[in-house]
Amino acid sequence: MRTDRFTAIAFGFCIALASLTAAAVESTDLRAIHEQQLAYRDHALAGTGDFKELSEAERRDFVTRQDKLFALIEGKSSIEELDSDDRVEAHNLLEDLQATLLRTEDLKMVCEWTKKTGSHRKTKECMTVAERRALREASQAELQRSLGNGGGTNR
Repeated sequence: MRTDRFTAIAFGFCIALASLTAAAVESTDLRAIHEQQLAYRDHALAGTGDFKELSEAERRDFVTRQDKLFALIEGKSSIEELDSDDRVEAHNLLEDLQATLLRTEDLKMVCEWTKKTGSHRKTKECMTVAERRALREASQAELQRSLGNGGGTNR
């Protein structure tokens, strides 16, 4: 009973944290995002604030990812000015930067454009790192199970 209560509290905390992260990333005002990232950059370069626990290499990596984001959004004021591929890349970069700050890699949302077999239409699929890992592991387990039951051709 105590474990169930702890699990429920932990799950609730994860959901709340994910919604806060999503709210920060969902902003469409690129100027506000740029200003926020510049403030983070000052702390990253100085190793202060949220960045005091990160190593020098982690802080350099953070600044490098910010540089990619800045190049992507340069001269634009709204997310709507980006094409669909750049929107996905900007979203992924922001999620990645936020995950670094929060140290919540598994909660990071990653999006990609995919085409279904037999179709030319792209769809945007978003999953957390943890969901992607679980899907990959389930697929591998299913493949191993089918190969173990004589479903394979490697005799």
